[in-house]
Amino acid sequence: MSRSRYATIGVALLLLVAGCGGAGSESATPETDAPTVDPSENATDDEATRLGNVEYPDGFSRAAVDVATARRLSVQYLRRESVSGVALERFRPGAYADYQYEANRTRARFRLDVHNGYADVTERDVYVASAVRHSRSGRNGQIAFEATNGSIKETRFRAADSMWAVVSRILTVGELRVVRVTGDADDRRIRYTITDVVVRNATDVRGHLTVDDDGVVRDARLQYTQGGEPKRFQYAVTSGTTVTPPAWLPAARVDSPEARRTAARPHATESEPRAPGRRTARGAAKRSVSPVPDDRPMAGPVRGDVPEVDDGPEYDLDFRANPARYRHTSDERGVFKIEPYKSELLPHWEVASLEGATEGADAIVERYRAYREVDDLVGMDLARKFLQMGWTRAMRYAKYPGGQKYERTDAGERVEREPETWYDPEKREIARVYRERLDRVREDPAYERAREQLAE
Repeated sequence: MSRSRYATIGVALLLLVAGCGGAGSESATPETDAPTVDPSENATDDEATRLGNVEYPDGFSRAAVDVATARRLSVQYLRRESVSGVALERFRPGAYADYQYEANRTRARFRLDVHNGYADVTERDVYVASAVRHSRSGRNGQIAFEATNGSIKETRFRAADSMWAVVSRILTVGELRVVRVTGDADDRRIRYTITDVVVRNATDVRGHLTVDDDGVVRDARLQYTQGGEPKRFQYAVTSGTTVTPPAWLPAARVDSPEARRTAARPHATESEPRAPGRRTARGAAKRSVSPVPDDRPMAGPVRGDVPEVDDGPEYDLDFRANPARYRHTSDERGVFKIEPYKSELLPHWEVASLEGATEGADAIVERYRAYREVDDLVGMDLARKFLQMGWTRAMRYAKYPGGQKYERTDAGERVEREPETWYDPEKREIARVYRERLDRVREDPAYERAREQLAE
């Protein structure tokens, strides 16, 4: 049976686990599957010699994978090709994340179901076609729909980052060794087995990773037990898909909160013209500030010169493999540029709704704890930055219409708007959510030690 057939079967099995309608039926304790590495994967002397002579894709070898190269090739594939895939994470009993992704040139769909183990499951389903982004979200039994402007490219970028975060977790902690090469010259598959993990007190380690001839990760799986708790991470993608519109799409078109807000919003009369988003000063003069160029660059907190990748804002460097190149800063610089942490944290970050922000902030805290487990100091600091960005961004939207702190006068002068208390009360509550978790991280003695080491 060909490796592509195996990959197809793997996707089908993952879909059965994840469930096309969400992960709400996930039991508190994930099932324990049969070992993924069997005795046949222990290579003979002849097989070992043959594997030593294999021509591997750039960034891959018989006993190692360059994470930055694997990410670049696999994320490009997810962002550009017609593809379907699934991924799942089981952090501890009751805490999980499930991902389902389908995309081609004209449509994209991404589903994410998350449970942090303490609150009800949050489900989010996004479908984009014809420059319209339709979404369905559910939390605590309440369902909400939304239809807004959106792009397939943006959806694919975020979905690819979310999917890759699962593989990144596997590559970060797993120790790999090639055990098999199958297929012909046009469709090779290189199979790695995971021999161990760099996780304290981990037992019953099993897993594998499959790469195609282009260096694209096609499927990956890791499971182990730590402190009596099973942990499992899986990922599988295949080429070619027909993105089917979701059954809930008609409801999203007619039940859009944005449409209801627009209908209820008071409109300016002809006798009282008012610029969109401009707050009346009620006698208070706006404060003039020094002009600041709109295109000023945001320097990242790195040591030395690091180039950016060709197709995005990220630095072309794996900071997990090169932690000495990272420097702690007390602000939020680097959140969109430091990989692989941006890919692991950004999918959870949200300020659009209180429900989504609460779930996202909890997921970021969960990631922080995972980084702390393996002494990943850079990851700990980036998790703090994302929580801090949630607080500052939400506060800006809470005080200023559209989150715009500055505006320009008719003469072109850049001035600061007068803040309102509160222009958007929900954003104020979102800011509270992020601030509470931010303070919790800042007060963690482990974070204080990490901050001191990264600032040296």
